[in-house]
Amino acid sequence: MYRRNEKLKLEIIDISTDGLGIAKVFDNETNKNIVFFVKDALVGDTVEAVITKVNKTVIFAKAIQIIDKSQYRVESKCKVSNKCGGCQLLSLDYKKQLEIKKAMVKNNLLNIAKLDEMVIDNAGFDIVGMKSPYHFRNKIIMPFGTKNVNIISGYYAGRTHYIIDNTYCTTAFAHHEIIIDIMKNLLKENNISIYDENTNKGIFRQLMLRKANETDELSITFIVNDSAPDKNVDKYNAIVKSLVKEFDVQCRNKNLNIKIASVSLNINTSVNNVLLGKKSILLYGNDFIKDKMTLNVNNKEYSLYFNISDLSFYQTNIYMTKVLYETVFEYANIKQDDKVLDMYCGIGTMTLFASLFAKEVVGTEVIEKAIFNANNNAKLNNISNANFIYKDLDNDLDSDNTIADAFIRPKVGAVSDRPYRELQYNKINDNNDLLSYTYDVLIVDPPRKGLSASAKKYIIEHKPKKLVYVSCDSATLSRDLKDILDNSDYKVEKIKVVDMFAHTMHVECVVLMSKVK
Repeated sequence: MYRRNEKLKLEIIDISTDGLGIAKVFDNETNKNIVFFVKDALVGDTVEAVITKVNKTVIFAKAIQIIDKSQYRVESKCKVSNKCGGCQLLSLDYKKQLEIKKAMVKNNLLNIAKLDEMVIDNAGFDIVGMKSPYHFRNKIIMPFGTKNVNIISGYYAGRTHYIIDNTYCTTAFAHHEIIIDIMKNLLKENNISIYDENTNKGIFRQLMLRKANETDELSITFIVNDSAPDKNVDKYNAIVKSLVKEFDVQCRNKNLNIKIASVSLNINTSVNNVLLGKKSILLYGNDFIKDKMTLNVNNKEYSLYFNISDLSFYQTNIYMTKVLYETVFEYANIKQDDKVLDMYCGIGTMTLFASLFAKEVVGTEVIEKAIFNANNNAKLNNISNANFIYKDLDNDLDSDNTIADAFIRPKVGAVSDRPYRELQYNKINDNNDLLSYTYDVLIVDPPRKGLSASAKKYIIEHKPKKLVYVSCDSATLSRDLKDILDNSDYKVEKIKVVDMFAHTMHVECVVLMSKVK
C-alpha cells in the first residue's frame, strides 16, 4: 500500500479538471488501476513524484523531478507559476490546452448530458481560442499579506491561503502592477494594518482592479476588514489622493492612457472565503467605469456603452467576450417580432444587445447594483424596449416579482451602512407579470453552479421557442441539459466552446436548444 512521502516514477496520461496531471498504476492485489493526481506534471511527462496525500480511491502527489519532458511542455512566462494557484497550465502549449478543454467538454456532454456523439458532431461542436493568451483579464482581485514585517501581494498557492508574493500577473491587463506597487508603499506610509486570516485581525484584505478595454477607465476597490470605517476615513482619503497623483505621473512617464475613474471601499468583516462584502463607500470619482463593446452580427457592427460598478458581473476576458456574445446572437437569430428573456443578466450586456434586434427584452438579476447599472445602461444607450427585474432565480420563480425603478447615488467620501438607499420596488400585478409571458428566445448565463431547480422548471413549463445556454462549467451545463431534455421536447442544435480563461481548465460553452415542432 502506498504511503505519504513515498517516491515513485509516474507517466502522466491526462489532466484533471483542476489542472493536475493524471497517472494510473495497476495494483496486482486489487486488479484495478490506482489513480494519481500529480501537481506540476503535464500530459506526456514522466516524473519522479512524492506522495502528499492518500485517499481510499485516489492518491495525490507532487512532481519533484521531470525524467522525460512532455513534447507539449513550454517555458512559462511567469516566475511563480509552479507555486501560484492562479494558472495551472502556463507550462503547457496553448494549442494542447484547447485540445484538452474541448475533449473535457465533449466527455461531459457524452457522459453527463447523455448526448449521442452524432448529435454533438452535427451541432458543429468546436472550440475557439485566443490570438494571444496573455494580458486578457480586465479584472483581478489580489490578496495582501505580510512576510517578515514586509507587505506582500499575490495569488494563493493552490489549495491553500498562503500568498505567493508576486506583483506582476501574465494574464491580468497590462500595467496593473503599477497600482499594486504604489498601494504597498501607501499602506505602509499611512499605517494601515494588513489583514491576517489566522487571527482575523488587521484591516486591508485585497485590492480589486477592473479596467475598461475601450475607454481605459480604471476602477479600484479597497477590500477591508473595517467595521468602523469612519475612524480611518481620513487615512483612506489620503491614500486615494496620493494614489491618483502617483499613478497619473507614472502613466504620463510611460505614455499610457489609463486613468483612474473610480475608487471605492468595500467592507468585508466576514471570517469566511467570501471576497466582497455587501457594503461599499465611494471615495473618489464615479461609482462605475464606462466601457464600449462592439459586436458583429449578421455582417453588421453594433456598439453599446456600459457602466460597470464594483459588485456587478462583467465578463473578465477583454477580447473573447466579443466572440462569446457574437456566438450567442448567431445562435439566437432574434427576429423583429421576438420577445426575449435574459436570465442572470448582470449589468444588461446581452439584454441590451438583444433589444437592438427584438420587439421587447427582459433581464433578471439578483444583484441590486447590477439592476441599477442595467437601467442606467439602457438610458445611456437610449434603449426603451428593455425592462430589468430584480429576482433571485434560486427561489420560486412563481412568487411575486419586483422591478427596480430608483437608485440614489452616495455622497463622495461619505460613510454609510449602505452605498445606496434601499431599492424601491414596484410590484407588477399578476396580469402584467413580465415573467408570465411565453418568450420566443430565452438566454441564460448562470453562475458556475448552473441553473436552479426553479429556473429549469420555468424553462420546461413556459417552453420558449429557443434556449441559448451560456455556461462557465461544462459539468453543470451537461447536468442541466439532461434535466431539460428528459422533461421537455427540446433538441440540441448547436454547440461551441469559447476559451475565456487560458492556462486554466475553465472554459465557456454556448448551446442552442430548440423546441421540436
